[in-house]
Amino acid sequence: MRVGCPSYRAVAAAASLAALVAAGPACAQQAEQGDDIGLRSGFDSGFPTSPSSLPVTSPESTGPAPALAPAGVTPPSSGADLEPVTPPQNDDDQTGPNYGKPKKKKPNLYRLGRKLYAPNPDVAPPLPALVPYRGSPGTRKSLNPEAPTAANGSDHAEPPPTVAVIPSYRRVRKPLPDDLPFAPTGVQVGELRLLPYFEGTTGYETNPNQVTTGVKASPVLRAEGGVDVASETSNHSLTGSLHGGYSDFPANTNANRPDASGLIDSRIDVTRNDQINLEGRFTIATQTPGSPLLAVPNSVFITSRPTIVSEGATLGGAHTFNRLTLGLKGTFDRTEYGDAQQSNGTTYRFSQDNYNDYGVVARAIYELTPAFSPFVESGADSRVRDNPADLSGYYRDSVGVLARGGAIVDFSNLLTGTVSAGYADRHYQDHRLQDLRGPTVDAALVYRVTPLTTVKFTAATTLAETTLAGASGAISRSLTLEVDHQLFRNFTISGIATYQPNEYQGVVVNEAFTTFTAKGIYSLTRDVQLTGSVSRQALSTTLGDGFKDYIFLTGFRLQR
Repeated sequence: MRVGCPSYRAVAAAASLAALVAAGPACAQQAEQGDDIGLRSGFDSGFPTSPSSLPVTSPESTGPAPALAPAGVTPPSSGADLEPVTPPQNDDDQTGPNYGKPKKKKPNLYRLGRKLYAPNPDVAPPLPALVPYRGSPGTRKSLNPEAPTAANGSDHAEPPPTVAVIPSYRRVRKPLPDDLPFAPTGVQVGELRLLPYFEGTTGYETNPNQVTTGVKASPVLRAEGGVDVASETSNHSLTGSLHGGYSDFPANTNANRPDASGLIDSRIDVTRNDQINLEGRFTIATQTPGSPLLAVPNSVFITSRPTIVSEGATLGGAHTFNRLTLGLKGTFDRTEYGDAQQSNGTTYRFSQDNYNDYGVVARAIYELTPAFSPFVESGADSRVRDNPADLSGYYRDSVGVLARGGAIVDFSNLLTGTVSAGYADRHYQDHRLQDLRGPTVDAALVYRVTPLTTVKFTAATTLAETTLAGASGAISRSLTLEVDHQLFRNFTISGIATYQPNEYQGVVVNEAFTTFTAKGIYSLTRDVQLTGSVSRQALSTTLGDGFKDYIFLTGFRLQR
């Protein structure tokens, strides 16, 4: 064996392996085109059988052409002459050539060999690109270039004459229900709305003169008219009401009586925080003959109903500091009494007790919340009579003071109004007359229990004058409770109860006046109503004098 010289067989094996590697791609291609029985054409013995399967060297090759070896002998070659051959890689079959049987390709279900649907642009043209419509949420109008616009830049362009527009049907909204379908609409006069009305009633009254003795029943004929006024301006305010009526008793003419009342309230807004308040008022009423308020000397009694007329005015102003409002006003009231007929045929001159009342009132209101505004109020007044002494010889000129506190409430329109409590004191010029003093309670509240039921409560305290000898006056407190309920949209029933105790100072005399009324209102239209009522009035006193009176009325009301 020769050392350092490779054996001839080793060289031949190396050359054969190189030729086999070079012929690999061609053999693999022939294997793919072979029979279905799995045999590789020309590769049964591992060597090529045709010259076409051998590698071919082109004339542009950089290296010299290898020399041919004798038959059956592979010529030796150096390592530099042999270039490594990389077998081709197949993405679907990673098995190299001549290494077992080829693996079958796995079908890729997610890859389609052909398109299922190819639209024909001639038959079905493609849809236009989607664009946002004008006014779509989060899109500006300028982002929609396809929307038609007019020449002036508006959103609506005039369509061509060959385009027909499909008519659109406007959705008609249902009218809102009217909470007061039979309330008067009123008459508009400039910036004022007038609500006139007229009532005519007839019925029967058991004690029209409201006396203890000599009771005489009579039919009753009553007529009443009036008008309410309210301004409709953004600034300033004007509200008012005027009512007047007359009751006629054919079988008892002494009981005939008028009644009237009027109030006008004006507010002038000088600035945003400054106001001027003006008010004018008057009342006409008659006094009850059997009341101790009309007591006269001797044993005679009053047979007629003397009138009492009161008129007054108020001038004041208010200034608002944020939530605090301070107000000051001056008042003037004139009270005039009518003369009365006595049981002995003489005339009692109540007109000697006419007097003037001058007063001043200061008030401070703080808006704690929009629903609750507490306030404090204090005032003083002076009553000066036309005649220093009355028919009994008492000097009844007096000076009074009043202090009270309360609140203005408005709880979501369920409970609205004003309530207050305080103390009043009146000192008379005649030392024989005691001071007229006592607590006061005033309220005007409206509570809407349900949309069909409303409860009203009013309370008032007044220091009333009297002609009763030895009595300085009477503290009169009036409490009224009214409940209204709508049985139907055009039919309302009401119940009213009034209790008025009168407590006299200086004498042991007390009286109580009560009233119970039930009435119904049936509305035919906004302008015509039918009314009916039943009332019971009673007066009881510690002197033993009193009366009971039952009233039955039915009638109509015209309003606009």
